[in-house]
Formats: sequence, structure tokens, C-alpha cells
Amino acid sequence: EDLVVAGLEPGDRPFLVAERITLSTTWSALLHGEFLAESVLMTNWQMVAETFPDGRQSFPAFVRQSKQESGRFLDAETASGGFGADQERGRRLVATLKYLNATDGEFRYEDHGSDWSVIVPDLNLTITKVVDYRGHASLSGATIQIRDFEPMWATVAADFQLDGSDVHLTRIDLVTDGARSHLQGDVDLANFPEMTYTLESDIDFDRMREIFFADDNFTASGEGRFNGTFHKFEGGYDLRGGFTSEIAGINEFRFDALAGQLLWQRDRFEVWEVVSRPYGGQAWFNFTMAPLGGPSPGLATLDARYQDVKIPLLLQSLGVHGIRPIAQASGRNLLEWHLGQFTDFRNEGSVRIEPLEGVRLASAQMPAGVSSDVRGRAHHPPDLTTREFPFGGELNYLATDDRIELAAGRIATPSTHITFEGRTRWGVDSRIPFKVASRNWQESDRLMAAVMTAVGAPTDPLVLDGYGTLDGVMFGDVVSPRIEASFVGQDVRAWNVEWGVGRGEIVVENSYLEVSGGVFRSGGAELRVDGRFSLGGARDDGGEEMNAVVKMASFPAADIRAAFGLEEGYRIDGPTTGEVHLYGAYRRLFGFGRLSLIQPVAYGESFDSASADLRFEGNGVRLNGLNIRKGQGGATGAAFIEWDASYSFDLDAQDIRIETLAVL
Repeated sequence: EDLVVAGLEPGDRPFLVAERITLSTTWSALLHGEFLAESVLMTNWQMVAETFPDGRQSFPAFVRQSKQESGRFLDAETASGGFGADQERGRRLVATLKYLNATDGEFRYEDHGSDWSVIVPDLNLTITKVVDYRGHASLSGATIQIRDFEPMWATVAADFQLDGSDVHLTRIDLVTDGARSHLQGDVDLANFPEMTYTLESDIDFDRMREIFFADDNFTASGEGRFNGTFHKFEGGYDLRGGFTSEIAGINEFRFDALAGQLLWQRDRFEVWEVVSRPYGGQAWFNFTMAPLGGPSPGLATLDARYQDVKIPLLLQSLGVHGIRPIAQASGRNLLEWHLGQFTDFRNEGSVRIEPLEGVRLASAQMPAGVSSDVRGRAHHPPDLTTREFPFGGELNYLATDDRIELAAGRIATPSTHITFEGRTRWGVDSRIPFKVASRNWQESDRLMAAVMTAVGAPTDPLVLDGYGTLDGVMFGDVVSPRIEASFVGQDVRAWNVEWGVGRGEIVVENSYLEVSGGVFRSGGAELRVDGRFSLGGARDDGGEEMNAVVKMASFPAADIRAAFGLEEGYRIDGPTTGEVHLYGAYRRLFGFGRLSLIQPVAYGESFDSASADLRFEGNGVRLNGLNIRKGQGGATGAAFIEWDASYSFDLDAQDIRIETLAVL
């Protein structure tokens, strides 16, 4: 009772403390020189095994610590001069143990050289001898601690065979936190902690991430199979082998058919020759964490290359909607961070996007015949729904915890060419200069609307066409940015009007388009505009849809009617000159101004001229000081034209020759 086997030094924890050991022996065996222990029962015991960086270890030398002459575990031959003396050299006693049953045990192993430990609170051990020594061990609730990683629980059932100082583990079923393994191996008690295992493991990547990367801000998913070896030796360990996974994930990314090689030693963790087929393409990875266990955090490096990754599959997997680029991506990405400090990462790389074979992409120069293409599209309804785009381009980037820098960026479709660079603080506080060359403003606007929808700001395209350039800068939040740009357009068509050649400065922010110095010329007509226009019509915030000053010179009245949807019931045509200030909702405009028409035609009647002061009152426009000239006569007065196509006039006409009136 209360057996104690002391530690290496006075004051060290005991190697063994046993509350009770019961020994049954056959005394008659002593007559022929054998101490025969029929059974040993040990209960409520604690064992502590330690190894130290200087090579010392607390495991007792049950056998001779030598490779030249192996001893036999529990077959102790006692002789003068030491163990293992043969009978011809004076053997006097042989000790044999036939059965050992140790229950309710606690085992602790602490490797102070490589900083890992095992605590087993419930260990049961059975050893029997028939021809040789064989045994079975089971444990549950064990805790494995490796360095400063999260602890793992473990449950083990093992069968083993003893051959002197060698323990042959013929079967080990090991269930640990996040893995299920089957092992075979050998333990050399004469040179403890020397041990070697072969193993097959099924691994839960998510739980492994939680254990070994608890302080790093990323997620993992999927399951894998590992086949390899584990070698534990004085001062270190070596785990190596190959792994496979049908599908694995890091953050939102998924990797099909994953396979590679792994090495884990005391001072490094390395994964290399990793291959995968993500999203219909190919990928290659190398991952290293080193040095480990030093005074400073080690460096983690993930070097990835990928080729022919299908972008539609990638965006679908990431849950990106609103745009479908028909293209594939190739490139390289290098991610580095100090262990335990993932927020201080550095990520740089380059990506090249290629369209399907045979697709020609736009360049920065306008091709010959682009004006004819615009005129040809005028006879077809605009495409406002297609979100598929043949795509190409490239980009170099650098990302850290507080910023993303973009360089040499280019995106091209068959009709749009965009170059860009700049920086963003992960989507906010952005400054990204860009240049757009468009052969088809409708496609370019549809592309922009698709991109905005994909990043979380649902946007509908406008109805417009033409070609030209846009040179500007995007500021602020990429989901709701402020865009400042200058534009030059040819054959511009919008709001059912052909505006001709246009140029000006624009600001797009909060679903408003602000135009400064806008000038449009078509033939002899000119329109100048400065003001704000709502891009989405009626606004949820109650803001006005329009507040602008428009100046016209010989501008067709028919185009004014078309722009405001007043084609029916307002049969007034002719070149218009003047200025108006309009504000409010598009269908209930308020404002004021003055317009004059030269040789207008109103409701089938021609005139030499007409002019009036205008006051817009929401439901219509009031014409004050109306002055109409026809031949030698004319009419003065006032009128009110409502937007529902009703109207009233108060006119005083004089000296109008009756024969000149078309109405008669």
C-alpha cells in the first residue's frame, strides 16, 4: 500500500504512486530458481514520465540501457553482477509475471524539450504472458497539449506485444479532438522517448483550424485523409506523410480534389506539392510555418498559383449575384503573417483574366465604323437585362490589414475598356482613378450596374447609347461611392433623345448624377445643363429628383417633349432657345424660365415665332407674357398647359390674315 517510486532528484515529482498493489505468487517455483508472479493487481495509481532538453528522462531502466544486449521486460534475471546473467554464468533467479491488471490509473508525460504533454486521467492496462508478453491498454478523457496550441482530448484503445525493451503496438485506435486514427508502431523503452508509428487519420479541418490557429482570423471546412509516420525522439518529433480531401475550404473558397505532402517538426510546419482542381481549374500550393518555438512568433507563408479557374463557378460559390463574367482566371497569390497575428498580414499577387477562345475585347482606341454601329442599334430595343459579359483583363494587388493597393488594372469586354489603379481601406476610404473607353454606352452602363449590384448596391441600367470616354476617380465606399469624372461622348442617345456630341463634368453619389458644364451639340442645336438628376427616379429618402438649369439654343422642341415623355397631346415643334430652372419630381416639376421658338408649329399651325415666360407648377406649365408672331399680325396673352394634355389659353390676336391659318 502507498507505494512510491521517486523521481530523478529529491523534490521531483514521484515517477509512480500506487495506493494498493496485490501480488499473487507460486512459492514452489522458487525451488527451481524462478520467482513466478501469477498476478499483479494495481489500483488508484499515478505515473509521471518526463524528458528534459539535456537528455535526462525519468522513466526507470527496467532493462539494460544498451543496444548491444537487449533485456527482457518483466523477465528479470537476477545474478551477482547484474541483470541478464545467464545460468552458466551464475544465474540464481528468474522473475516471471504472468498477469498484470492496472486500473484507475493516471499517466502524465511531459516533454520539456519539445514542449508537449499528455495527461491521461483514466488509464487501464492489462498484460498477460502465454508464450510471450501481450497486452491491452485503454484510456479516455486524455488531454494532449502541443506548445501553446489549444489542448486536444483523446480516447485510445491499443493492443501491444513486449519484446525485451521494445514495445510493439500492433493496433491503436485513436480518437482525438478533430481526428480519428489507426496506428501501428514501436516504443524503445531502452531509449525512451524513442518511438515510431505509421498512421492513417481522418481529419476534420474545421476543428484542426480551431486548435492550431485559434488566434488567426480565418475559417476552414471539409474533411481529409492523412497517411504517414510519426517519430518521437529525444528533444523533438517528426510527423510526415501525404493527405487527400475530396473538398476542403478556407474562408469562402473551396478546393476540390486536394492532395499534398505534410511535414511537422519541432521548429517548423510545412505543406508542399499541394494540388487541387478548384472551380474547374487547377491550383498549386506551398504552406510553411517557421520557425516554431522561438522567442518571437514564426512566419506563416501561403504561396498559391492557379490556372484556368472558371469565374462563374467561383462567383456562384462565393454567393455573388448580379454579374456573370464569362472568363477564366490565372495568377499567383502570396500570403504572409506572423503566427498569432493574422490581422498583421501581407497579401500580394497578380491575376490575369482571359475570355473564351475567339472573343475579341475592346481596346482603349475607338475602331473605325463605331458611329455606324451606334446608328444601327437605334432601331433595336436596348438590352437592359443581360448580366453575362465576355471578360478579360489583369490586375496587380497588395493587401494588408488596413488597405488594398491596386496597380496596372485593366478590364475589357467586347465594347468597354477600363484601366484603373488606386487604393481602398477594405472597401471604404477609397481613391481609385479610372479611364473608360466605350464603343457602346449601353453595354458600359449595364456593366457598371451589374458590378454595383454584385457588391451589394442593386442598380438598374439606364437607357442610353453612343460612344466616348470617361476619365475620373472613385472615392469613398465602393458599395455607395462618389464618382467624379469628365466625359466626352459621340452620338449620345438618352431619354429618347439624340444629343449628338457631348462633354462635361459629372459627379455620381447617393444615386444622383450631378452635371457641371454639360454641353451637347447636334447640328445647329445646342443644350447646356448644370444640375442634379436622380438616377433611380422616385427616391426613398424623399429627396428631389431633379434640380437643374438648362440652356438651349435652337434645340428641337420635339426632343424636349421626348425627354419628359410628353409626346402625346403636346404637338409643338420648332427650334427652341432660352433658359429654364427645373426642380422637383420628374412628373411634377416646378421651376421658371423663358423660351422662344423660331418658326414653330403648334397643333398643325405654323408661326413665325413664339416666346413666353414659363412657370412650372407641378401639374403643368404656365406661360405668361406669351407673344406669338404670324405674318404682320400676332397674339399676346397667357396659357396654362397641364401634363394630362389639357390646356387653356387667354389670347388677344390682331392683324392675323385669315388665309394664312391652316386651321381654316
